Amino acid sequence: MDFESQFKTKCTVCSTPFDEDDWGVMGYIGSLTLSCCANCTNGIFEMVYQLSSKEDLQEQITKKDEQDQDEEQ
Repeated sequence: MDFESQFKTKCTVCSTPFDEDDWGVMGYIGSLTLSCCANCTNGIFEMVYQLSSKEDLQEQITKKDEQDQDEEQ
């Protein structure tokens, strides 16, 4: 099985069968392809939350909202 077809059918982290209808993430981190099943996606979110303070997370959300508003104008 080549890399592209594995990217589309298995979670990159745990190799659980995965398709576009499942809740999860498919995309790129830099030039690396990534697909995460719901469990691994949740684990990544939890890890970020644990490693970041609430203030840091709120600041990032605020910055992203401001960028989105600037792009809409």
